[in-house]
Amino acid sequence: MLIVDDHKFLRGILGDMLRGFGVTQLYMAENGVEGIKQFKTWLPSLVFTDLNMAPMNGLEFANWIRTDSESPNSEVPIVMLTANNDQQSITDARDVGVSELIVKPVVPKSVLRRLNAVMFEPRRFIRSARYTGPCRRRRENANYKGVYRRITDPIEVNTVNEDTKEMIGEIFTEAEALMDIARTLDVTNRKDVLDIYNRTKETKEMAVKADDENLGGAAQSLVGYIEAMGASGDMDVRVVKMHLEAIMSLVHLEDNGDGQRDAVVTSLQKLVQKKFRDIKAA
Repeated sequence: MLIVDDHKFLRGILGDMLRGFGVTQLYMAENGVEGIKQFKTWLPSLVFTDLNMAPMNGLEFANWIRTDSESPNSEVPIVMLTANNDQQSITDARDVGVSELIVKPVVPKSVLRRLNAVMFEPRRFIRSARYTGPCRRRRENANYKGVYRRITDPIEVNTVNEDTKEMIGEIFTEAEALMDIARTLDVTNRKDVLDIYNRTKETKEMAVKADDENLGGAAQSLVGYIEAMGASGDMDVRVVKMHLEAIMSLVHLEDNGDGQRDAVVTSLQKLVQKKFRDIKAA
């Protein structure tokens, strides 16, 4: 199977889920352009792709698979991941021939249901002048209890209230924005360091309001690290990036009682403690 997502940490999270379901061969790509190369090389039996990527997004990548003459398997099942649950995103995904849609945050139950749908209940494949992809028609049945397979079916989302869901989405968006700053961060630039510090504090406050202890713990770990380092030049930007990646991954990692979310926060805290020890020993 091929996973195409521009966030390395999220590729890892989805990969871990799939390995937990027994998948043994996984290939990774960070955007549609790289995805095409991997798709041609490995001929995966199923593709997971994020929607929002650059330089080639998930819609463009899916359209290439379905319609390009160089695509080695235009009928491969495509599962698209997106943070957008608006009707336009759903329509766009449907029109390029996406098999299934998962709205983030991604949880194991949603992934397993989509796997079952495309592997054990595949739909007839359609080729026409206007559309190439799995059949989008299914007789409506109010008493239907099976897996939702059609891209226009109701979207499966986590059962959390809308305010909490919105705050979690804002946390992810803010972490993405801070990651953009961190990529070119000068750790001696007090203004940029202070900007990340203040916005991470706000992220922690949102996590508290959303009643997400792990997200709050990850944000607090970064706040504490920046407070201790300041703009002295001793700050390791890799530590900042790892915290932001962890925050984004926690948004998608379901709390199913297995301790995975706790382990993410604990690893951040140990990382910060090690950095402090290294500085003292220097």
